[in-house]
Amino acid sequence: STPQSRTRARRVRLTAGSTLLVIGAVVAANVLVALFDAARRPLGWALVASVLAWLLSWVIGLLDRWVPRGIAIVITVVGFGILLSGIWVGVSATIQAEVDRLGTDLPDAARDLERSYEAVAEFRLAERAEAFVTSLQDRFGTQAQVAEAAGTVPTYLVIGILMLFLVGYGPRYISAGLRQISDPVRRESAAVILDRASRTGRA
Repeated sequence: STPQSRTRARRVRLTAGSTLLVIGAVVAANVLVALFDAARRPLGWALVASVLAWLLSWVIGLLDRWVPRGIAIVITVVGFGILLSGIWVGVSATIQAEVDRLGTDLPDAARDLERSYEAVAEFRLAERAEAFVTSLQDRFGTQAQVAEAAGTVPTYLVIGILMLFLVGYGPRYISAGLRQISDPVRRESAAVILDRASRTGRA
């Protein structure tokens, strides 16, 4: 075969521009991943606040028929806070009562088994039961629950502020978004679809 018919190997040259482009793409990808990881918690707060505001807007809409909207918002938010506080107190009291009962009954039952069975005594069941009860108190006792609640207060405060903002100004943003549709027929259709979807989602 002639030299012209031979397959020539292709050579790839790395220029300074292409090298910088690859490095820039890698750096940009790492920055985007870091930004997403850092924004994950605030985005979660915003999502929770949006869902709560969306759910409470139904109650506010019902009360809005008889009282001014500002009073309806205050009544709904205060009632929701009282409801959440009552649920937290009830659940905490139930957990604490069960932990206290386990702290009394479990070691007693373990000691009874040790007196009845030698293998259980060799296993030191009573000692292990007391250690288990101590770990339960450390994780679910009153002090642990108070410390956990104190640690999550800033999170609840941020979510509450976002929720109040969305409850107060959310409808304005939705109306402003709908006004961006220039065609009145399409705008009315979009409003009806959005209202039906919202009602169905809450139901």
